[in-house]
Amino acid sequence: MYCGVVIGSELAEEDPDVQKSMTHVRFALDTARTTLKNNIWFYDTELHETEILEGLAAENAGVLNEKILRLKELGLRISMDDFGSGYSSLNTLAGLKIDELKFDRDFLLRLDDKEVDRSRQLVIMNEIVELTKKLNIRTVAEGVETKEHEELIRASGCGYGQGYYYGRPVSAEVFSEKYLGQKSA
Repeated sequence: MYCGVVIGSELAEEDPDVQKSMTHVRFALDTARTTLKNNIWFYDTELHETEILEGLAAENAGVLNEKILRLKELGLRISMDDFGSGYSSLNTLAGLKIDELKFDRDFLLRLDDKEVDRSRQLVIMNEIVELTKKLNIRTVAEGVETKEHEELIRASGCGYGQGYYYGRPVSAEVFSEKYLGQKSA
């Protein structure tokens, strides 16, 4: 599992690689709840989401749900990443206690493929968005790279988009200055 949590005992704060990519740090979910609670490196858990990969859900949804609920008790939100990239089961989706579903970027990329039936692809995406709304699960479309992609996800009712259309990755210093108004020393 990957998540947007940095466990203090695993990484040095001064490591520049950590500062550049803090959103996908591997950690063991079997960590005791008290240990996890004492070692979370950030202050506000509402600003972070834990991403689980779709493939993990297929392995053992019951065990995964237990771990999801423990993380939710810590105030973390849970997102299923790369939905649609592998074996997507609607039963698994219905059974998991996730807060957000992230469409794999291939959903949008396939719309640009001449060999794919675009109308069928859009029907599938639209229906999944409607289904997740009924389950109170937010949706994010990954891989939004063009104005057309942005218009498609808006038309489908998808809640959020993620991709180069909105901006390129930036360093922690640039992010802090641009979005948090903090100048680096």
